[in-house]
Amino acid sequence: MRATCSLAKLWMPGFVDTPVTPGLHGHLETCLGCQAEMAKYKRLHRELASLAPVAELAPAGFVAAVGIAIAEGVATVETPEKGYAAATAAIAVTGATLVALGAAAFLRRRHAHSAG
Repeated sequence: MRATCSLAKLWMPGFVDTPVTPGLHGHLETCLGCQAEMAKYKRLHRELASLAPVAELAPAGFVAAVGIAIAEGVATVETPEKGYAAATAAIAVTGATLVALGAAAFLRRRHAHSAG
């Protein structure tokens, strides 16, 4: 894999539903491997977008508990540097939770389609 491909694959997920940068666009025009990779991301994006909302994936009180933990962590910050780090950590945890919930819903739907 070329270095350009490695870099392109890092940025692909962020450009699934938005126009790609000129550099990535130029690379995708010439690299069949990266075109296939981008097609996978687009297919996954369509699958996730087509999922019906699931009402109770998280245990009762989970979302509220995470919100309280984030608020308490940010509220006790003493310096801007710590505030930035705490906010970044909170965003990362929230993002990871959303990805996990999306993946669970995707797998649940995929399993339902294969079973039926």
